Amino acid sequence: FIPYPTDCSEIHRHLRLLKHAGVPLEGDHLEFPLTAEDHREFGSLPHSGLLAPHRFACIHPGGRGIGRRWPIEGFIQVARGLAERGLTIAITGVAEERSLAEALGRALPGRTIDLCGLTTLGSVGVLLSRARVLIANDTGVSHVAAALRTPSVVLSVGSDPIRWNPLDGARHRALDGATAGAEDVLAEADDLLSPQPVVEPSRSDAARRPLRILTWHVHGNYLYYLTHTPHHWCLPVGLSRPGYSGTAPGFPWPACLVSSGDHFS
Repeated sequence: FIPYPTDCSEIHRHLRLLKHAGVPLEGDHLEFPLTAEDHREFGSLPHSGLLAPHRFACIHPGGRGIGRRWPIEGFIQVARGLAERGLTIAITGVAEERSLAEALGRALPGRTIDLCGLTTLGSVGVLLSRARVLIANDTGVSHVAAALRTPSVVLSVGSDPIRWNPLDGARHRALDGATAGAEDVLAEADDLLSPQPVVEPSRSDAARRPLRILTWHVHGNYLYYLTHTPHHWCLPVGLSRPGYSGTAPGFPWPACLVSSGDHFS
């Protein structure tokens, strides 16, 4: 036996136990693989076509335990500030938190996309992978954002920050929700939104990052199964010669495949 660790994050707490049990460790990073089904579920969400990658902020004002939520007035002020910076606001949460989403929507008419109660775990993963930044209470979505390496500002109210805050403090800013104001959250968000120096990803990061793949229709079955890998596929059409005929009929093509004469950038 070993003493139950109380001075570290939940991740390192469990890793200590595994190490003690003789299990080889492979790092302390989180993973959240996105599947073709996740992309299909995201594509079926209302107004998903308006959620272009890195053009919106995700606001998650809810969380289990009412006493552990940052005030909704704070989220409204932050959402207004991010909207003024040119970002669309996507609101997430479970159905029981609809009143919070509606309060945000009323405060920013025309600038919000309310997805409260409509997402699955997979579709919210795709949503967060496309978000420019997440603003949330210390709850489950903050850990999904950490796994997807989506920048976030997390409001910790009544929880143990050492145990639950994301390990990457540069990408995920944790604030004490009891003392932080909207201006503090926006200051951290501005820092995360500012251009960052280009850093070559590690081999492990590159292996986990979804790719954007430009291809042609080489064969129906072959392309169909390729597009069920967790990447984004772009298929140009419109040219008359073979190889650019678009998707073949009769296949349930996944949402992660973008076809027709769309502009790819």
